[in-house]
Amino acid sequence: MRRILSLWLPQLPLDRRLRMGDARTGGAFAMVAEIRNAWRLTHLTEPAIRAGLSPGLTLPDARAICPELLS
Repeated sequence: MRRILSLWLPQLPLDRRLRMGDARTGGAFAMVAEIRNAWRLTHLTEPAIRAGLSPGLTLPDARAICPELLS
């Protein structure tokens, strides 16, 4: 009998950073990557999402919306 398991872990890189203590957990935090010649948000903490940020937003635009954003 063949078994297949499929997992979808969209926040895995961010969860890993938070557990290792590499990310600051106090406020809005985002992981970024260079996509199409711009630094864009890829993973966000809950405070960052509540501040109105979303994945794909450029880093300068995100900092204009949420000046206390850490990345």
